Amino acid sequence: MATAASVKALADAASTAIAGGNWNTALAKALQAQAELSAIPDSGITDATNLKWDRRAIESLIANIRRQQALSLGMQQTKISYAKPEES
Repeated sequence: MATAASVKALADAASTAIAGGNWNTALAKALQAQAELSAIPDSGITDATNLKWDRRAIESLIANIRRQQALSLGMQQTKISYAKPEES
């Protein structure tokens, strides 16, 4: 069951892993936190305090961890866009 404490514990574990450069663990913990958040209604959790979650922030965190993970392996991600030439 998703609780504020379990989500916070996973976020803390991800933060600790990021600080240590352990990108695999950071990604795993962030994904676990995201999975728990997916079970929480948008209204949030009320236990010791009333909490609301920023779901986009965890998506951004996961994307950033994946970029850092790739960089640590010597890979670089680049977004490429193709614009169709205009017809004359």
